[in-house]
Amino acid sequence: MKSNPVVAIAGVTGAVGAEFIATMDKRAFRVGKLKALASARSAGKTIDFRGQKVVIEELNESSFEGVDIALFSAGGGISRKFTPIAVKAGAVVVDNSSAFRMDPNVPLVIPEINADRIGDHKGIIAVPNCAAITVLVPLWPIHRRNRIKRVILSTYQAASGAGAAAMQELVESTQASLNGQAFQPKAMPYPYIIHRFIAMSGKASCPRIGPAMSARKKQISVNRPPAVVCRSPHERSDMRVRYVRKASPGYRFAHPGYACWASTG
Repeated sequence: MKSNPVVAIAGVTGAVGAEFIATMDKRAFRVGKLKALASARSAGKTIDFRGQKVVIEELNESSFEGVDIALFSAGGGISRKFTPIAVKAGAVVVDNSSAFRMDPNVPLVIPEINADRIGDHKGIIAVPNCAAITVLVPLWPIHRRNRIKRVILSTYQAASGAGAAAMQELVESTQASLNGQAFQPKAMPYPYIIHRFIAMSGKASCPRIGPAMSARKKQISVNRPPAVVCRSPHERSDMRVRYVRKASPGYRFAHPGYACWASTG
């Protein structure tokens, strides 16, 4: 890989596209050139990147010529259509959609857990769902020390999980509610400011509950055999907290002394 790679972002105008750019800046990731890709309606607009204006281009079959790294977050359909084109052009694709998560030939990577799988890629690296990532990173060191038998997880999703349009709708619907005005939602099935709606699958329940812009809450119940003998439940909880804190970089404990954490990433 080049020391100053050409990076393309497919879905640059979305909420995740903005986070791609913010994260590259935060980590001082070297970029020789940024290609900002989006739909035809955004083509010609500009975004700010490291003091320069970058013109957004329409995503098409010729977008990936000369690209070294392609970051995709434009939905599964777009990924399935354009990812093979990007790989054929010579790019390594990191896909944030659900398109390749269940593909046995595509490594599904959380760097804090299985970064070694990156080397197995054949052009595409898949990224798990954001709720799965933030839960698994602190659970992984526990599982390595004492195998987890079962996890029951409830996630409380924020507006950002539905994209930039939902985030903007939360702002507009909140303003309308405060002004006593009616509001007709478009991005969400219901007015997000006062409702919650739930999708359930297996042992996971996933309410989208408002108003929350980007923070997500997880309630986790873990079953595993006892690993150590402690004098009291408090001592056992304290040991777990200290171990997870040490083994899970990027997380802080919201309530010291209890197994409750918050992602800082």
